[in-house]
Amino acid sequence: MTVYLDADRNVEDVSVARDWRGRVGVDGVADALFAAYTAALQAALEIAALHQLPADQDGARTPPALPAGTAAHDEVDEHLWLRRTWRTLRDIDADLERVARRPDVDVERQISSPRGCLTLRVRGGSIVAVTGDAGRIARLDAGQVQVEALSLFQSYALARSPNGS
Repeated sequence: MTVYLDADRNVEDVSVARDWRGRVGVDGVADALFAAYTAALQAALEIAALHQLPADQDGARTPPALPAGTAAHDEVDEHLWLRRTWRTLRDIDADLERVARRPDVDVERQISSPRGCLTLRVRGGSIVAVTGDAGRIARLDAGQVQVEALSLFQSYALARSPNGS
């Protein structure tokens, strides 16, 4: 399974392999969907953080006292780049930790797919798990699993929107 996110980190599409039964099995669909979602979310966060890294040519400016091409200039450029890179990496780690950490909110809501095959567990506005009904999932083909998964995430996005309930 693969989950695709849009620029706002909402699920845009879900891809399910035709041989999903052989790869993840009926009992593994929910876990595979959640793993695909968290992988897509992590990748989106990493890409966003990488876009915040200053470009080498824009980031490091030469102090007037250090002529370009000297060992002192190169060392200052390297230290400046390293500081900015480490700061960005710390920001990425903080974002990933925040996403991975379960919110301390006691209220957990559940959102079910149209056929009730898949259920999102949402706590504190974040998806904390995907569960599935193996009996219902067993009756689906790859296209139906895809529709169920995509509908599930679309329902979650509607519930989160300011106009949603």
